[in-house]
Amino acid sequence: TSTGTITTNAGGMATQGGSVHLNGGTLLLGGTLTVFGLFEQNGGTLSFGVANLLDLKGNFNRTTGNVTSTGAPPAGPPTSGTLQFSAGGTQTFAGGANMAVFNFTVAAVGTGVTFTTGSLQVVSTATINANTNVILGTLNIRMITNGGTFINGGQYTSSGGGGVLFEAPVSGAGTPVQFIGGTGVYSNIEVRLFDETDFVGVVGGTVVTWSGVLTLTSGTIQTGTGTQFNASTLI
Repeated sequence: TSTGTITTNAGGMATQGGSVHLNGGTLLLGGTLTVFGLFEQNGGTLSFGVANLLDLKGNFNRTTGNVTSTGAPPAGPPTSGTLQFSAGGTQTFAGGANMAVFNFTVAAVGTGVTFTTGSLQVVSTATINANTNVILGTLNIRMITNGGTFINGGQYTSSGGGGVLFEAPVSGAGTPVQFIGGTGVYSNIEVRLFDETDFVGVVGGTVVTWSGVLTLTSGTIQTGTGTQFNASTLI
């Protein structure tokens, strides 16, 4: 349990066999922190430092508190770092309100992450690796900055208004503002970019497949040489 400032070693690796409870103060990552129990944040600040990794083998539960990184605003969003789920089994994500991370990764064969409360904003890259899955339900993974990339090598499921949202806030002036790729099966996707002329580009050499609903609120998805996408329902 932390109410002061805890810093993990710069460039090093730390392992917590039990749970981590962040109730106040700052947890500053200086390398990789692997947590096998529950990671719980009820206040304070989780800082990813500079390009560090929080590797979770248990569940994640946040009710309040800041998530940021070195050089980013105190309340975030982070400008570096990765939140990773890698239990090789079932895990849950309860992010609470307005949580953002720089990178989000689901790794290790057999890992399945269920979102229970709160959608997740991703600044840079969201990756679902092969043989893993994410259950979003009515919640979202929101790609919130220009250049953001969603790579789905496994699968995710969603329902209602849940799914992956592409929300680049600045026009690309004829160039792709965000990217989509991976050989896994996509569920619901919504494209709501800054301008109707903006588009999400398909990563080169990939065929992207949906089994859900593709909603084009503002902007489109465009393929390039050697790429394609297949959608079951388009609205």
